[in-house]
Amino acid sequence: MNERNINYNYQYRKWHDNTDASIKYDIDENIKLLDSHNIYPLNKESKVLELGCATGCLIQALQIKGFANILGVDIDKDLYEIAKSKNLNVLNFDAIEFLSQNKEKYDVIYCFDVLEHIDKPQQIPFLSLINATLTENGFFVLKIPNALTPLEAYFRYNDFTHTISYTTDSLSFLLMNSGFSDFVFRPQHLEDEELRMAKHNYAFMLYKQFGLEKQILTPNILAVVFKNSDDRELYEKNALQMFNDYREKEKIENRYDLDVNVSKIIIEAIGDYYLHKSLYKIFDFLNFISLGIIPIFCDKKLKYKKLCEFEYFCKNKQQKC
Repeated sequence: MNERNINYNYQYRKWHDNTDASIKYDIDENIKLLDSHNIYPLNKESKVLELGCATGCLIQALQIKGFANILGVDIDKDLYEIAKSKNLNVLNFDAIEFLSQNKEKYDVIYCFDVLEHIDKPQQIPFLSLINATLTENGFFVLKIPNALTPLEAYFRYNDFTHTISYTTDSLSFLLMNSGFSDFVFRPQHLEDEELRMAKHNYAFMLYKQFGLEKQILTPNILAVVFKNSDDRELYEKNALQMFNDYREKEKIENRYDLDVNVSKIIIEAIGDYYLHKSLYKIFDFLNFISLGIIPIFCDKKLKYKKLCEFEYFCKNKQQKC
């Protein structure tokens, strides 16, 4: 998609309305991201490039922390004008065109919420250009939408200009085909207990179906990408460890050891219920399941009790028809 022909600010301002409160929030969130992932430039004189700088809030966050040698690039003219009005060092340029013409080397390149907007055939050439633009001990940071997050469809399709979302496997494929071999994938942030428990069953399904152990289920994946293994190892040693535990491992293999035949009860109940032709009642049944009346991954006694309630519900529905 040629984003020079569209006004991306129509989408961007839904989340970043450029009020003082919004700007402060975005700057604070960027500082939080930089702090929690230890992704600051190595020294104050480092040459920094941000691709897709939008209104410049990441640049402002870096400036607050004492970094001044920063260039931002954005394709959208309206967003560029806002960044320029803040007296930031920014260019209104397509990122691929800029990298193709650029002769400078940069110590750090940030690329947040950009890669998913680039057409798939151009993504490997784009990342290869980033590789060529980094200094020998440089690194770059990607933030991209996560295809494994339970609400992936919302993040994938809420923005019309998104072309793809990613798993760590697909992102590894892209990076390795772009000349990189040393990178670290991290969740976007630490999630609170309530949110982790809400994702618990989904995480267990991924484990049982695909054997996925340490899952990243935040809306975005953060990739910290290095030119050499020594810098990657040093980063892994010094960065704050970040892992959202969505399940208790010692209980994983004991989820289904019930004395009742779960599948038999559910199949028989569904069969009984579908004898009745009322579409309204079918929706009622589906809603019953969606409300969690059958907690598939709860403890044995509670599960047996709920399955009995479910069987009673279906028989009761049949009698009322």
